[in-house]
Amino acid sequence: MVVQPDGYQAYTQSSIVGVNPINLVVSLYQGAIDSLGQIRECFNAEDIPGRTKGVNKVISILTELLVSLDHERGGDVSANLKRLYSYMQCRILEAHSKKDPKPVEEVEGLLKTLLESWSALAQQNAASGALVASSAKSLASSDGPDAQFVADGFSYGGYFTELSESVLGEALSF
Repeated sequence: MVVQPDGYQAYTQSSIVGVNPINLVVSLYQGAIDSLGQIRECFNAEDIPGRTKGVNKVISILTELLVSLDHERGGDVSANLKRLYSYMQCRILEAHSKKDPKPVEEVEGLLKTLLESWSALAQQNAASGALVASSAKSLASSDGPDAQFVADGFSYGGYFTELSESVLGEALSF
């Protein structure tokens, strides 16, 4: 017997499957920042269960970011992000255990800085995706495999059979 997922689960799965990995990272950062705001509110309201729920969510998001790092292709960036995510987890746990909101504010600032960078990268990626789509369209309407494809002043001839793979490729890995 096949169990059908409920509407929310189906929506979540379909909205995640087609998303660019960079946009997923941006979404995770936004989710963590939102949860940190809730944690600060819970500190002010002395809502320990609410604070605990927020801490668990932020720790889970940071864990997801940690396990998605590709250390083979990410090099120093991946290693630095691993240290930073681990540091943020420790600071959030410290804030919760010591009932001190200052580490929460610190982590929120770090994530906002990262969010700015990743959002800019997502915009660049979207712009290059639009360039590839328009280039692929012009290539598809060209006169066969010997037609010339020109981008950024360089003639590519008939070298690109898979334009989207050739131009975009795997730029980043997490």
